[in-house]
Amino acid sequence: MELNKYQHYTILVFDLDKNLDFSDYQHVIANPYSDFITSAYLVQFAELVITVDTSVVHLATALNKKQIAIDNNRLFNNRFDNNVVWGPNSDKAVQITTNDYLNTEQGDVIANLPPDIIIEAIHHYMAAVSVNAESI
Repeated sequence: MELNKYQHYTILVFDLDKNLDFSDYQHVIANPYSDFITSAYLVQFAELVITVDTSVVHLATALNKKQIAIDNNRLFNNRFDNNVVWGPNSDKAVQITTNDYLNTEQGDVIANLPPDIIIEAIHHYMAAVSVNAESI
């Protein structure tokens, strides 16, 4: 899997009680904590935050963290774009949505988002980090 390219990073996944299995990856762990305070502490020390949780998006924005925010594209109150209303509002954030059910009250199903889209965003971020490290 693509995550093996980043073995020199520890990847902490907030798995939202999905009990995802990362046993094949020594550098990937599921967050064992469920409270917000501990999550906030972990975000504080993260280099990159990838999340579907708007509270974590806004926390990462407040802490000036680089992030990949995965948002639903539904209409909020049948009028406003959800991903704009609840988006990260940060120049350090990349927002990912799909075009499924665009401009509907239902919006897309985040679980159906192809992982390749997220992996591509991670590769883009890591390439930028690599270029910056080489210029130091």
